Amino acid sequence: MRSPQVLFLVGYIPQIIGVYFSLVELLDAARSDANDALTAALQRLETALGERRSSTVQNVTRLHSLLEQADIVVPGHPRTPDDFYTMREAVMDEVSTALEKDVERETVFLLGWVLGDATWTLNLLSQIRLFRALQPSHPLLLEQQSQRVSELREQTLKLSTLADSKLISESMRMAVRLCASIVSSVVTRAVDSSMDEPADSLLAQAAADDTALRALATQAQVLERDCPKT
Repeated sequence: MRSPQVLFLVGYIPQIIGVYFSLVELLDAARSDANDALTAALQRLETALGERRSSTVQNVTRLHSLLEQADIVVPGHPRTPDDFYTMREAVMDEVSTALEKDVERETVFLLGWVLGDATWTLNLLSQIRLFRALQPSHPLLLEQQSQRVSELREQTLKLSTLADSKLISESMRMAVRLCASIVSSVVTRAVDSSMDEPADSLLAQAAADDTALRALATQAQVLERDCPKT
């Protein structure tokens, strides 16, 4: 059954899965030019990712279960970042095709997708800042931080647009407005910071990012609850 609640989750969960695979990519890429402190932190992340693998598998299994409920078939259980991006693209293509004549349900799906995307990006930004606190001038991390902030700026605009949609309930619009405000505040902090900021500032920014992530997760739960179940 293609209920709005199911479709919201079908949009949201792939992005949460993406956090794991993007961190795998970051781990591999950041090893180049890493100093001793960053190398040790990367090793700790590698251990943590091993522990997170099972929860990622559970999310993939849940996603396929929800897709089945929506009568949408997307093959594959990703094992590598490339596998994941292929699966994610297939989810977007198949769901968009299935909902091309149902604008209301497509809007809820896109809401889950954009909110999940912002959550994914903010997770990466927080981790990048923690790494930069150990090696502020690492070239890849500097580039990655700039890219993630740019993505968050775009995601703020998308959330703001969705918050004005008359195709979702007023309670959902209020939650989306709050999400847009949360992400916008992260972008504002990033604009006010400098690329050569000291370690203590980067750590404080990462802590603020984590607070924003918790706030976004709370609103995701509110939106899931308020989505129609039929």
